[in-house]
Amino acid sequence: MTSPSYPSSADSSVSTPIARPPRLEPGDHVGIVAPSGPVDRNRLMAGIRILEEFQLRPVFSESLFQQNSYLAGTDHERAEALNQYFKNPDIRAIICARGGVWRHADAALFGFRMHSPKPQNFGWVQ
Repeated sequence: MTSPSYPSSADSSVSTPIARPPRLEPGDHVGIVAPSGPVDRNRLMAGIRILEEFQLRPVFSESLFQQNSYLAGTDHERAEALNQYFKNPDIRAIICARGGVWRHADAALFGFRMHSPKPQNFGWVQ
């Protein structure tokens, strides 16, 4: 049995265009979500103050502080919060309030990114 071959970054026959989101500007709305584990409110607020120093306007998901076992809400709640931000034209960036392990069951729920109508800044903060 042979293992599959994957194109290397040096393979010039593979070309994937990169959609770069626009630079954030003062006054831009930044969606804050928790698609993995629950968020510590005090640590989150320290990060929010930094966003506000850059004159960015944080928008909190309704499920941000929920907890369901080791996750921040049910699968549906977490997926819905993140998908709403990708669909919202007023949200210029999305920040996951903390990293964590996404389970295989989440893959279908979080299949939003390929269908996002516009490029957005997206990242994690620990």
